[in-house]
Order: sequence, then structure tokens, then C-alpha cells
Amino acid sequence: MSTKCPLCGDSKSDDSLFCANCTEKLNSEYEVDVPTAESSEEHTDNIAPNSKDKTEETNQPTPEEEKRDKKPSQDELQGGDEASDQSEVEDDSHTAQPAIEERRKIVAAPSFDKKAWKRQREDKRTDSDKTLYQLSKERKGNKTLAIVSIIIVLVLALAASLYVYNNNVISANLERSAWEVAQRENTVDGYLIYMNAYPQGTFFDEAYSSINQLRSREEQAFENLKTSENTIEFTDFLERYPKSPFLRLVKSRLDSLMWQSSLKENTAEAYTHYIDQANSQVILGNYIGQAEKRYKML
Repeated sequence: MSTKCPLCGDSKSDDSLFCANCTEKLNSEYEVDVPTAESSEEHTDNIAPNSKDKTEETNQPTPEEEKRDKKPSQDELQGGDEASDQSEVEDDSHTAQPAIEERRKIVAAPSFDKKAWKRQREDKRTDSDKTLYQLSKERKGNKTLAIVSIIIVLVLALAASLYVYNNNVISANLERSAWEVAQRENTVDGYLIYMNAYPQGTFFDEAYSSINQLRSREEQAFENLKTSENTIEFTDFLERYPKSPFLRLVKSRLDSLMWQSSLKENTAEAYTHYIDQANSQVILGNYIGQAEKRYKML
């Protein structure tokens, strides 16, 4: 037993429930006989048999409790609810199935593009997610692309250098060779060929001045022939200037001189020479008919 009073906390004897002060207060104020520890134990022993009988009587079920016990248990109620729910779900599924089938018929399932899916995954993939093989493959691809680009640049540079070489070096060499040919011929036609081929050539002005010099010489030679009666000078002029603008005048003058020479000689050889020159178009042959008659007369 505790040695302290449960009401005030003062010390008490082992036989009493409360201290002396609390016991007097309870007896005087509430007129209650506070039992001691021994009397309380005896009182509980006397009460115990009666209480047991009463508890046995109270434990027996009443008719109302029996009816209540006959009600279905919670598990049975849950099972029934589940069965009803399943039946409702089945009914709903039967009614919803045609609508779902119609919706499937109307809305076609989108086609799965595997390439686009892989491309999207590769785009989202970071360098840390890629394997060593993929990284090495990408590096090789970048290296190959760099090599190809370098080769293309080199080819373009080579083509540009060849173009410049053709325009500058080869064209310059061809122009110089054409100019040398024109100088060797030293004719108006030769210089004109060079000028037509290279209108912006280096030697264009020099070719033009050479043509003027040749024409001035040709004019001077023609002026000298006007007072000359030497057939050799006329034939020499025709050989030097075969395309001279004075060609017909020179041939006409040479024709008359050769006919006069044939008449002076008055031989078959002289007339035969005149006829041959006329047939070869060295002279115009204005007197070829008379030369043939005189040749026959001889």
C-alpha cells in the first residue's frame, strides 16, 4: 500500500485509505464512512458472488439481440455489393462496347513512325547517355566530313589556278606565237589575222602601224610602176602584193606591155608565151585572140 494520501499527499497509515485529516473531512461533510483497507477487501468478497450471477444473467442474449444477430454480416454485405457492382459493370460494358467499336472504326489509330521515334530519341539523348562506340562513330564522321571539305577546297583552288594559268600564261604564249607568225609573213593579211584574233592584244597597236607601213609602201610601189615599162617590176609587184587594191590596174598595164613585146618579136615563141600568161591569169589576156591568129599565121 502507498504511504501517501491520494487527496492531499500527506503521509498515512497502511491500514487507512486516506490520511486522518481527509478522513475527518469526508465523514463530517459527506457523512460517508470511509472504510479501511481490511473492510474494503471483505466487502468485495461479499459482493463478488452476487455480481457473478448478475453478469451471467446479463450475458444471456435477449430476443431482440437474437434478431439482430440474424442480420447478414459485413462480409456478406460486401460480397453482395461486389456482385451487384460486377453486374452493373457488365451491363455498362455491354452497353459501352458498341460505342467503343464505333469510335474505333471512326478514329483510325495513328501509324507508328519508327524512324521519327529513333530520331527523336537521338535528339533528346545527351553526350553522357551515348555509348563510347556512338561517340567514336560521330567523331569519325566529323573527321571524314572535314577531310572531304578540305579535298573540295583543294580541287577548287587547283581549278582556279589552272583557269588563271590558261588566261594569263597560255593565252600570252599563244598571242606571242601569232604575232611572230605575222611578223614573219609581214603582210597586211597576216597582221589582220592577228588583230582579229586578239583585239585587246599586247601587239595590236604595233600590228596596226605595220599595216599602215605596208600600205604606204604598196602605194609607193604602184606609183613607181606608172612610169615603168619593165615587165619584171610588174610581176614582182604582183608577187609581193597578191591582194593589192591596185591588182587589176597592174595586170592591165602588164598585159599591154607583154603584147607590145610579142608584137616586136613577132615569133611563135613570143605569142605562145603571151597565151600561156593569159591562161595562167598573170595578165588579163585582152589580146589573146589576136595572139592566136598571129600564131596560126606563122
